[in-house]
Amino acid sequence: MFPDINANPKLHNTILNVLMALPLLGLMSGKPTLMITTTVIAGIGAIPYFAAMAGEEAKQAAEKRGRRR
Repeated sequence: MFPDINANPKLHNTILNVLMALPLLGLMSGKPTLMITTTVIAGIGAIPYFAAMAGEEAKQAAEKRGRRR
């Protein structure tokens, strides 16, 4: 369901950069509707990537905890 960030980190980083630049482009347009639309699209598009990153961090923390015991 979530993208595998480790499979192609450069591609996923590029996608995130584009998603984060969308609201800025909407802001530069000066049109309120476009500002809101681009921000919503970027927010929804970024959710799987941030969830995958959080899952990856949780997995690494669990591995680290397991090694200490």
